[in-house]
Amino acid sequence: MTMMTSTRHAGWLAVAVAATVGCEDWTRLEVTPDQTSTIAATPAATTTNATAATTTAATTATAAPSGSLGVTGASGGFLWKPVSESNGKLIVLLPDQYTGSISTVFIAESDGTVVEQGSFVGVFNGGRAHYRFSQVGAAYGTGIYVVADLEDGTTVNWYVANGGTRTEY
Repeated sequence: MTMMTSTRHAGWLAVAVAATVGCEDWTRLEVTPDQTSTIAATPAATTTNATAATTTAATTATAAPSGSLGVTGASGGFLWKPVSESNGKLIVLLPDQYTGSISTVFIAESDGTVVEQGSFVGVFNGGRAHYRFSQVGAAYGTGIYVVADLEDGTTVNWYVANGGTRTEY
């Protein structure tokens, strides 16, 4: 019983560590079948390309949003998560093909007016860049866009019909 209890405590500790680093994927906690051996958290928050993450972080801090909507971004990996587990506010994940080439990410109205610029927090969950915002998704309203200005000068966007609803492309 003592071993099982300490194993459970180790598991909760692994979850707490994952929450601290901003991991939004809780599916990778591994426990042995007998519940008495070891427990290991396979970090879902794995940077798949450290150089790309560093480059993205450095440029995001200094770049100003373009105010342009550009063209529709690629599907397969975009996520608008209106309430994140870690801080209860909006987090946006971009498809992995943009990782390392993003200059800035922002929320915009349909005419390109910048509502808020996101803060880059890292590359997690399948190599996708994560951007946090200051409010819950519902606070941004309806008919909005997530816009990414890329380092090559192009701009891509994803339409979010309702800021309070999880949106995936």
